[in-house]
Amino acid sequence: MSGYGIAEDACANLYFATGNSGPSGTTYNLGTNLSESVIELSPDLTTVQSFFIPWGGEEDVTYMEQNDLDMSSGGVLLLPDGYVVAAGKVGAMYLLGQGNLGGYANGNYLAKATIGSCFCGQSYFQGWDGIGRVVSSGGDNIEVWQEPSFAQESVSPSLTAGVEGGGFFTVISSNGIQNAIIWAVARPIDSDPAEVTLYAYDPLAAVTSGPSWLLSLPAGTWPNIPNAYPNIVPVVANGFVYVASYQQLAIFGLSGVGMGGATTSAAQPTAQITHPIFRDPIRLAPNERDVFGTISALNDESITVATRNATTLDVDTTGAVSNVLTVGESVRMIVTLPRCCPHL
Repeated sequence: MSGYGIAEDACANLYFATGNSGPSGTTYNLGTNLSESVIELSPDLTTVQSFFIPWGGEEDVTYMEQNDLDMSSGGVLLLPDGYVVAAGKVGAMYLLGQGNLGGYANGNYLAKATIGSCFCGQSYFQGWDGIGRVVSSGGDNIEVWQEPSFAQESVSPSLTAGVEGGGFFTVISSNGIQNAIIWAVARPIDSDPAEVTLYAYDPLAAVTSGPSWLLSLPAGTWPNIPNAYPNIVPVVANGFVYVASYQQLAIFGLSGVGMGGATTSAAQPTAQITHPIFRDPIRLAPNERDVFGTISALNDESITVATRNATTLDVDTTGAVSNVLTVGESVRMIVTLPRCCPHL
């Protein structure tokens, strides 16, 4: 699902999509294979509760199998009012019902929209008028759809950096149902290394005065490796937008109001950080692990470190890179593990 997470409903059932079973399109067996499907799986992973398989024409499972049009190139989103949204390579986005995905039959979906090839995932927000909206990101445009009708409300300009493979990921910031902003990072394809660009789109302004970018700013770079698509997802937290690209983290802040109420393009990078761990990576042996933790005690030639999973380690500091260590400091260690201890 291009990195999109597995979804879980209120009863702990899991929702995800599957891809090809065989390029010939002849190995498909309804009820046992479930390729090119959206699946609802029981919490104990033993029972398929319901499933959806595209039906008919160039969206039928047989055609998708024969033409490598994986349903699982896109993610599955659960909406708060009982709907499921899914899209894949074929470019169709489906609205389905939680608990009864529709099976394999003519008219087995509640609504459908064409969004372009989707190596992507949908997002959702409730708008200024209380209506729920699905944000799709197939092809190279952000599109906003009212639900449950899938009436198209607006289409953004194209992401000018280009979208390798089709599609990208979006996140929403808002102040309740007011001032929703859609954030996106396109997959760069134009050069090596290619520029990563952060985009912000105001869906209400697109309705009232026409679609345009609230802002678009450079946010890092990515090496142009064929068939290695970067799925870069911006993170909005504490009034900032964070974009992690190749060996770099860019942090953006807006002047005036916070991210949920942005009405100005006065945004600038507040920091560009290149982490030394990733700038000069260390190649680990098969029995070595990177371990991160916090110093809890200083000894003569060792330190005591509490790791993130509450394991306590006594670490020899004879060959430590840093000569000045303090209690409470975060440290990185490379440890050699015995055969009986495969992980920390």
